[in-house]
Amino acid sequence: MKFFKIVDKIIKENKDNTIVRKNETLLIEPLGIPKSRHMIFKPIGDRAVKEILISDYKNEFPKEYIKLLKKYNGLSLYNHKIIVLNSIDKRTKKPMEFAHDGLTLFGLPCRPPFERPCDEEECFDIRIEDLRKHDNIPDTYLKIGVYRRCDDWNSTTEIMIDTVSHRVYAFEREDDKIQAEWKNLDDCLCDICEKVSVMPLVVEKYSNRKD
Repeated sequence: MKFFKIVDKIIKENKDNTIVRKNETLLIEPLGIPKSRHMIFKPIGDRAVKEILISDYKNEFPKEYIKLLKKYNGLSLYNHKIIVLNSIDKRTKKPMEFAHDGLTLFGLPCRPPFERPCDEEECFDIRIEDLRKHDNIPDTYLKIGVYRRCDDWNSTTEIMIDTVSHRVYAFEREDDKIQAEWKNLDDCLCDICEKVSVMPLVVEKYSNRKD
């Protein structure tokens, strides 16, 4: 997959600016908010794939995604900080700040969040995330991740593989209208990386929300 070359390049270029956790999670370009510019998780083995993903999933689990999980068991790339200029934090008296991911891919965590130390980060659980889909989206679609559009920081776009045709689709969260379409997973991830990689580390925005 060409996508592997993109991620491996990120790892190689930042080998001297990476924290390796006890559970082998990589925090690349560590920061404060977000924790790091990129976060990549330890790959899973054949046994976990066969016993948990393939045996439990009602449809045929996509081989292309299995290949990815054996390389990186989920990841989060091009993370950035959002500063909401017109929303003030009551504690600090400064504009609100929070972390946003650029591209996140789900995987198979070893432990649930409440059973692991805060400094041993793991991926979002694909088995749980896949349950949160619009009712009109076909059951054969597997939700594998999300990304943020650079033109709309409030949006969350969900990535789904059709396990029958192996085409990949993008949907806005809680919507069933197709926003984008690719012939395979590799084309999808390379295209998204090209788009979200231009997102600066710090983004200043104004909120349209009326409290």
